[in-house]
Amino acid sequence: MKWVAAAAAVVVVALAVLLWQATRDETVSHADSSPPSPAPAPVATAPTAPPRPLAPMKNPVTAPATDDAEAEAPPPVYVANSPEMWDHVDETYKRRWDAFVVDCYKGGADRSAKLKINYTLAVQNHVVSLHNIQLVESTLNNADLQDCMMRSLADAHFSDNQMPDYESPADHPEEMVIRMENLKRFLPPQENGMQ
Repeated sequence: MKWVAAAAAVVVVALAVLLWQATRDETVSHADSSPPSPAPAPVATAPTAPPRPLAPMKNPVTAPATDDAEAEAPPPVYVANSPEMWDHVDETYKRRWDAFVVDCYKGGADRSAKLKINYTLAVQNHVVSLHNIQLVESTLNNADLQDCMMRSLADAHFSDNQMPDYESPADHPEEMVIRMENLKRFLPPQENGMQ
């Protein structure tokens, strides 16, 4: 009984392979079966101007389908202090600030160590920076690392064309926590030194 089942399975597989080859061969033969078109007879023509270069065509697979005017338009600027602006800040800025302080870290710090600061977010002419940085809490147990991180954040700035001119109110500072475990992604695996 086992032999009959095995033979039936072999027959089914063989038929599937033959069917696949037959449909594949038909597709190829249809593509190749068109008769060659005869060459057009030469026609005398007057000399013409050289052809104009065509505009480059976008690849529909890699290039998104957009209008040219839409593709060249800069991204919209957020309304100052709007929920959309703060969503953008919360989603993108944390990683940017981490990248500024990663050069201070030389390894050996506890993964759970953190630096907590208050600051004023300042944006002027689409340049984002931190002002009035104040240390709230540090579990780094390394004064050099802490000082380097504070200096790096004070010097940090980057452009964001979507941000309006804005400065956080001084009586309501923003808060940031930088954890050593989050800096690991910026370091090469052999040098991360995390415990």
